[in-house]
Amino acid sequence: MSIKANHLDGDEDSRNASSLLLGMLEGIRILFIGELLRDIELDLKRRVERYLRKTHADQWWAHIPRDARRNVVVRRRWSAHQLGDRRILAEHDISWLSMGDVLRVLAALSPSEWQHCLDSENRRRGEFHRTLHRVKAYRDYHLAHPKPRRATVKEQAQLCTAVMRLPLVIRPAEWSEVDEFLGKVATITPWSIDDIQADAWQYSELKSERVRRWLACPDLEPPELCGHMRRLDLHRVRWRQQILQQCINADPGGRVFFKDRQGT
Repeated sequence: MSIKANHLDGDEDSRNASSLLLGMLEGIRILFIGELLRDIELDLKRRVERYLRKTHADQWWAHIPRDARRNVVVRRRWSAHQLGDRRILAEHDISWLSMGDVLRVLAALSPSEWQHCLDSENRRRGEFHRTLHRVKAYRDYHLAHPKPRRATVKEQAQLCTAVMRLPLVIRPAEWSEVDEFLGKVATITPWSIDDIQADAWQYSELKSERVRRWLACPDLEPPELCGHMRRLDLHRVRWRQQILQQCINADPGGRVFFKDRQGT
């Protein structure tokens, strides 16, 4: 039954309890979405800084658009006023850039520079930026500048759709491989899922020899049953490890990526 059916149609105490429950659920959604958008922004910043430092060495900061550098000066001056000069980052630090500034940097790159910066499989820059602007709009409206109303289910669905389109736009071939791999993971035997999660929880990363041997099988068969003559090389195994680790970090209960195993 729905939360409304269970709580909202009762007496005042029930309504007060339901308000607390709904607030807690809303807090969980905000935390999850906030972490997701934070990771997207930080990843873009790391890629921008790595590319500019690689191509321009010590002069990398000068290749950030003037408007973005001006915004950094304003932010840093305000932070210095609040915290003091000794407690803030140096001016030439990528952390000072906002999401909008990062988009300005990407827009200022040539098509080939943009492709190398994001390690993209194509040059679909316009579509990528339009999708990223949708993500930024949600972040700005609901997180950076909170409003007195909750985000609607429709708005949250639109955000998820936009986030899912990002890898589809710039790395469609790899995303297809990820989708295929997770499809295999969802159908594997129960002991494999238990081993994966236990390994991740015990070591904070997937690094046991048993899990590595399992991931080396193209069809994810148990190590003692795998009869493939051509097992995957170390590079592919590490790629699979990274995908699974990211899934476990985002879904520790296994209710999304491992839903067939969990029966949900």
